[in-house]
Amino acid sequence: MEEIRGRVQQLLTQSWGLATAPLYRNAILIMSSSIVGGASGFVFYLIIARFYAVSDLGYAQGLFNTISFLATLALLGLSVALVRFLPEAENKAAMINTCLTLTGLTAIPLTVAFIAGIEFWLPSLDFILSSPVYWIVIVVTTLSITFAPILDQSGLAMRRADLILFRTVVASVLKIPIALLLLFFAVTGGRLDIFIAISLPFGIGVAVEGGILMPRVLRGYRPKPSLDLTHIRPMFRFSTANYLAGTIGAADTLLLIPLIFAVLGRSSGPVQAAYFQVAAVVAGLLGVIPNAAFASFYAEASQKDATSASRHMAERHAIVLTLAILLPAIAGLWVFGRFALGLFAGTNSAYVEGSIGPLRILIFGSVTGLVNNLLGTRVLIRKQTRPLIVSATISSTVTLGLGYVLLVWGGITGLAAATVVGSLSQIPYLYLVARKSFGSEGVPPIAAA
Repeated sequence: MEEIRGRVQQLLTQSWGLATAPLYRNAILIMSSSIVGGASGFVFYLIIARFYAVSDLGYAQGLFNTISFLATLALLGLSVALVRFLPEAENKAAMINTCLTLTGLTAIPLTVAFIAGIEFWLPSLDFILSSPVYWIVIVVTTLSITFAPILDQSGLAMRRADLILFRTVVASVLKIPIALLLLFFAVTGGRLDIFIAISLPFGIGVAVEGGILMPRVLRGYRPKPSLDLTHIRPMFRFSTANYLAGTIGAADTLLLIPLIFAVLGRSSGPVQAAYFQVAAVVAGLLGVIPNAAFASFYAEASQKDATSASRHMAERHAIVLTLAILLPAIAGLWVFGRFALGLFAGTNSAYVEGSIGPLRILIFGSVTGLVNNLLGTRVLIRKQTRPLIVSATISSTVTLGLGYVLLVWGGITGLAAATVVGSLSQIPYLYLVARKSFGSEGVPPIAAA
């Protein structure tokens, strides 16, 4: 009995040690933030679907996804590069502020150009010209979406993923009350109210993260304009490659709903966009798992004292953690998918019938997401740039090209199939360039490199 008790205690001690290790702690924090955000988003869209017209939801989400793509363009790849280079930086506060300033100065002219040329870029969204309220909210929202990854990844680089969680909690706590408030005290109408309800909580969360949380994590930090490019020069080449890869890669997710508008037009585009968004919200809960685990692995492997052995062990832990949570979650969502969609339906059962087809297919995107996260993180850790660009180009080309064809032929269910095929299409190339694990290939610590 003493021997059994000793083994149990040893097992519990080892398990507790793993759970409190930086990789698992940060992965759990990122998952928690995504779960909180996903759950609040689930309830938010449930309220919107029940009380607003389906077309208004489609229009608002189409606008939000489009400016999210603009924010990706404005990021210049700096968010991913921060995780890799911030741990080495002598003046971390200056590096963060320079990244914020540079991306903000890029986001503003992009947003102005988008608004001014909306009738050329995407005529289905030209309703934004009807009110100056749209113009102000769009600019502020684009800046918020641009700043969020800079702050998030800075916290992650310092092994403080709790910043992401706190920002998400703030936005999530505000999201539902703001949606209900706008429901009873409408600003100007359905689609604008929905857009404000999506954007305002997000912006407040980013302001809290940058103005209150970051100064508590990084002593002496204050958010202020700074354009001292010497602080980001060492990561410029890496960030440029990530910028190309991130922009191309974002196209196959953020441009899907604008593609629905472009192909299906004003007649059925907004309604089908709403159905696709609901399916994506539900299926996206699965994608949280591999994204969080490998984001934490990337942060751990980017520390100064990281060795090939420690990276190999951390990678194995990330894989085990992902599989342990993902496989049961896939089974559960497959069985209860109709029930989940039924919560959105209320008296409008069209949400279930319109979204169940895409949902059944998008569920499997989490499996390809696991493989892509594994191989893609290896590429990032090794500071390789070309594979990021090539793999993103393959995925986006297949997703948008095949998506256009299948959207015309099979509607949004066909588009969902194209997204999974697009995600799958980059795996063979990534496997060729990143198949070697860290256990079979010597990778020196960052300081030595």
